[in-house]
Amino acid sequence: MDDRTVTVKSIRLYTKEELSEGFYTLQKEHRKAEKIVNLYKSKSHDWAKEVQKDHNNKVKAMQSRNTDVQLQYNKVVEAERLDFENDKREEKKVISGFKIIIPNELQSTLDEVNKYAKD
Repeated sequence: MDDRTVTVKSIRLYTKEELSEGFYTLQKEHRKAEKIVNLYKSKSHDWAKEVQKDHNNKVKAMQSRNTDVQLQYNKVVEAERLDFENDKREEKKVISGFKIIIPNELQSTLDEVNKYAKD
């Protein structure tokens, strides 16, 4: 171990006024830089809002087109269903008009069959 004593002398490199002036200068520069950063943050936020608004408008337009397509599809399906029902009714009319005509020579056979069918 060394028992020597070392004397340290403190010398100021700047006066209090120079330190205060340096502090306020740096503070002023910091505020300028902070304003610039805040400006870009604001622009970024505005840009994001605009992009989101455009996206929402596109989604709404697509939903509207989808609704229009669905309505048109429903109309076509309903028209086809009505056509089918009308065709079915017409076919039933035609079929109900059909008759079985028994020739006179087979009438006795039919009467015999009907007689056993009733028992």
